[in-house]
Amino acid sequence: LLRINYLNLYISFDLTFSNKAWVEAERYRFLTFVTSQSTMHRITSFDLDEQYNEYVDARVIEIMKEKVLEYNKMKETNASNDILTQKYLEILYTNPAGFELTARLTTNYRCLRNIYRQRKNHRLPEWREFCNWIELLPMAKEFLTGEQE
Repeated sequence: LLRINYLNLYISFDLTFSNKAWVEAERYRFLTFVTSQSTMHRITSFDLDEQYNEYVDARVIEIMKEKVLEYNKMKETNASNDILTQKYLEILYTNPAGFELTARLTTNYRCLRNIYRQRKNHRLPEWREFCNWIELLPMAKEFLTGEQE
């Protein structure tokens, strides 16, 4: 008789979260980042209209676009590294928490069960949405949500 221990099964998926949610996700020791987008290396090349969630004030998005445009123009004119670094840091530290990035993650059902129990009623909507996705996984009711079919 073959018995599968679902709690130890590994699962990989792509997840898009805001900066705010990613900071919280990093607390899960067995949620492993396989690959991810990089704010540090790519913030000046993203389409900023697509990267922010609906909770970011449009005025803030416009400020970010202005800063990125100014940085890219300075880069084209071969501004000094000190000036470019200063402008880049302004962009990084002005970027709001509603900036969304996607990562490829690997984890197991045991970690997903902990996430589900701790985040299913979280204030951030992306956590609730992620928990709704967890409920759709095979054997979720038995091994992840604590509910029986």
